[in-house]
Amino acid sequence: MLEMNRAWNANYFTYIKAYIGIIYLYMLRIGNRRKYAFETFRNKTIIECLKPEEVLILGGRADYYACRANNYQFVWIGGVVAAIIVATRDGHILPLKLQISLARKRFEASKRYFLLYEDQLPVGIFFAIFANEYSHISICIAHGVPSTEELILDGFLCKYHLLYQLDHKDDLRPDSIYFELGPPFDIEWGDDVSSTIILVGTGLQALMPTFYRKSLDCYRQIRNILEDLGWNVVYRPHPSERAHNFASHFSAVDTSSKVSCLSGSKKLFIGYQSTLIYEAKAFGHTVVTLGDPDVGKLKRFTPDKEIAATSVESIKDSLSELHAESKKRPHQRLRPLRDRFLPILREIEACNECE
Repeated sequence: MLEMNRAWNANYFTYIKAYIGIIYLYMLRIGNRRKYAFETFRNKTIIECLKPEEVLILGGRADYYACRANNYQFVWIGGVVAAIIVATRDGHILPLKLQISLARKRFEASKRYFLLYEDQLPVGIFFAIFANEYSHISICIAHGVPSTEELILDGFLCKYHLLYQLDHKDDLRPDSIYFELGPPFDIEWGDDVSSTIILVGTGLQALMPTFYRKSLDCYRQIRNILEDLGWNVVYRPHPSERAHNFASHFSAVDTSSKVSCLSGSKKLFIGYQSTLIYEAKAFGHTVVTLGDPDVGKLKRFTPDKEIAATSVESIKDSLSELHAESKKRPHQRLRPLRDRFLPILREIEACNECE
């Protein structure tokens, strides 16, 4: 009975939020100069390339406080999310229809650029379709790199796509327009070589719990081998992992920002198919991937070495050589993010100013 009451209350509040969203959009006013609309603060480093007075953030409570601190206009999307839920789950489409109509009026004063980090989840789908239908511009900023087992890929709704690597477009919609951005952030460079080895968590505890537990066992085995050889081994959990998932396996854990993890001395990263593995290689770190038939691999990616997850003892034979090669190799110095992102944005703007 208690569970039924909780479910009823959650459903009830979803309907309330959907209708509050209508009132919110009715009262909302958006400045004409706010031409760049970002889906949350996920791409903070890209947002910081633009003038604050030109930016608005489509987000939730955490984004609201960041907007106040940085002079970005905030647009609450909780009502949109709730309207999508009641429309798709219950077939009650009135809140969604009204919110679309109101959003059209609020954004119509000037051409807007909707910069989304996905276009296959409810919020991304909503704003990609909204932009495409009402003469705005939809841009998807890739939030990762594809693997051989991806079930849902971004790239089927937005008109423009900013990719880590241009040949990733082969997995996406052929009639979209693609640009190569690379990792959407900068790091602090350093050319010395660290004795730290990063084990990169998979984040598959919910989707593939059996494999996830096996990956932790594999990482624990690697840690024991390498610590016996004098290396400093640290586990780097995926953002979706919680401490209770891995705390009993590892005491040395890195939960710093991705930029902090990749900055400074060159390190050795070991993992399966994480985007962090790709980014580490892109910035000049040494990367070892683990091959396992139960999980896919990053597409069009060549690590420094690949070993079978069932024979991790072989890493002992390769480590000294990999470390020596890392000392010889300078950091891969990508152009600053601002110099990569702004020319792309200006080209997109030039293509659309004449339309």
